[in-house]
Amino acid sequence: MKLTIAHKQNKQPQNMQRSDILDYIQKNDIDTIYFQYIDLEGEIREILIPINSNEYAHRILASGERIDGSSIFNQIIPTGGSDLYIVPNYSTAYKNPFEEKSINIICNFINKDEKRAEFTPNNVLINASNLIREKNNLELWALGELEFYLIGEYEKSPFELEPQSGYHQTTPFLKYRSVANEIAKVVSQITGNVKYAHSEVGHIPKIENKNSKWNGKYAEQYEVEFLPAPIERAGLNVSIAKWVARNIADKYGLVFSIAPKLQSGHAGNGLHFHLELLKNNNNIMRNENGELSDESLAVIAVLCEYASSLTAIGNRVESSYERLNSGQETPSTAYWNELDRNALVRIPLAWQNGEDMASIINKNNMESYHSPFKRQTVELRSADGSANHFFLLAGICQAITVGLSSKKIYKEKAKQYSKPDHNLLDPLPKNLSEAVNLFKKNKNKYKDVFSEEIIRYIINYLNKK
Repeated sequence: MKLTIAHKQNKQPQNMQRSDILDYIQKNDIDTIYFQYIDLEGEIREILIPINSNEYAHRILASGERIDGSSIFNQIIPTGGSDLYIVPNYSTAYKNPFEEKSINIICNFINKDEKRAEFTPNNVLINASNLIREKNNLELWALGELEFYLIGEYEKSPFELEPQSGYHQTTPFLKYRSVANEIAKVVSQITGNVKYAHSEVGHIPKIENKNSKWNGKYAEQYEVEFLPAPIERAGLNVSIAKWVARNIADKYGLVFSIAPKLQSGHAGNGLHFHLELLKNNNNIMRNENGELSDESLAVIAVLCEYASSLTAIGNRVESSYERLNSGQETPSTAYWNELDRNALVRIPLAWQNGEDMASIINKNNMESYHSPFKRQTVELRSADGSANHFFLLAGICQAITVGLSSKKIYKEKAKQYSKPDHNLLDPLPKNLSEAVNLFKKNKNKYKDVFSEEIIRYIINYLNKK
């Protein structure tokens, strides 16, 4: 079952018209529209709009509405210039999974000059991705891996797991798998973009952290991984997933946590992003000889170079650095490797010969399969659940723009960052203070994607931690 209005109206999302939404509203007796939007932290907020009449529905879908921008973006907008227009993006409309007669639409912001408000996170990311399009005629796609814990009361069971043994486990050893399954299914129904979901390593029979409000609770870790999408859509997918997961966890009396580290010695929550460059809708991460392309090597090297300052956006709390220095499949230095899960940038397997793996196992199968698509990505493994993921992705776009503009230089630098001797590599920051200082020192590197106001917001946010 799909929740998107486009699917229900037999349309491609990008072809959705206002009339399609109005038609769905009338045929399904919808009485409420939620205008959802992305706040400064990359989280979803919303306003409720009762449908008083068909005429009002038509009007609100066309005109949007006014809101007090200074209450949402108070670190950016002064009270004297507070009004913004909130305007629906028809392609994002979907049936609300938690209320029977309502629909949700993701909106964007327009300022008093009737132009996109440049400082909002989704607009920052759109502008950043446009840099790559305009300067290189390439598309940057991404997929996120959202790791999280479901936390509740411990109940003794004959099927008990040892700590740190939750990876790809099944029932009856998992207590919350049905909840995680529901999260994955609803996110997939809204986004159409979930690759898979599974339990992760983290399994904490009893949280032992006196500084945590969840001390004494039981916790299971899960992951929802997406399919690649244009990078601005990839950011939105993560926001939707967090919103859905919180609602479903709350329905079952559980806590949804993306904290980087719940307890020392136990797996933390990462927020990894896989990246791929497309030209004319074709993945160009490997060349005709099957080797990593010059573009790939430039992306890898520039991510390693920018990694230290990017941690200030992707790792924003002190426990982030406990996770990074834990040695539990997390990077602590800026290097890359084809398979190493301790690397900052990992190059995962990619079905280089057409994806027909089933023929190796099923010897009697007479059917062949050859995919026209290439699936090579590079995975940035440093970020965690504390990240401001829209700004992180925008910072990644800035880095990649630089790398592609000096492709030959960064291709050579990739050799430096592949060295196994960690004494020759740049360490990632050891704590939040060090990360903030590195971002301040390197803030001019991000001037093409972050305004002075955004840079000031990032620094002020971190200084309060």
